[in-house]
Amino acid sequence: MGEYIKRDTAIRAVMAAKWVDGSDGAMAMEIVASPPAADVIPRPRWIPADEELPPEGKHVLCWYEYFRYGGYNRMYQTFGIGYRFCEYWGGEVAQGRDAKVLAWMPLPEPPEMDGGTE
Repeated sequence: MGEYIKRDTAIRAVMAAKWVDGSDGAMAMEIVASPPAADVIPRPRWIPADEELPPEGKHVLCWYEYFRYGGYNRMYQTFGIGYRFCEYWGGEVAQGRDAKVLAWMPLPEPPEMDGGTE
C-alpha cells in the first residue's frame, strides 16, 4: 500500500517550491488542494509482549506458543483471545503446558447491530 502525506504538508511543499517556468505554482496548488481526503484506516500491529503489555482485564488477540504432547512433543505457535489479570495471562492463551504469549494486538470494535440483548 502506498504511503500517504497530509494535505497541508503537500500544500506547504508546493508553496515553498521554486518553479522553473517562473510561475507561482497556482496550478500545482489547485491540483494538490482539490482531491478528496482518503479514508485511511490505521493498521493494527503486533506488539511484542516483552516490550509492552495490554491493560489488565482487556481482551486482546494474542500470538502465543505452547507445548503439545502426544505424537507431537514439541512447541506450537498459534493465535487466540487472552487477557492479563494480576500479572498473569488468562483465556485461551493460558491453556497448555509452557504457554507463553509472544505478541498481542487490540481487538477491533464489535459491529453495531439491531436487536440483541438489552
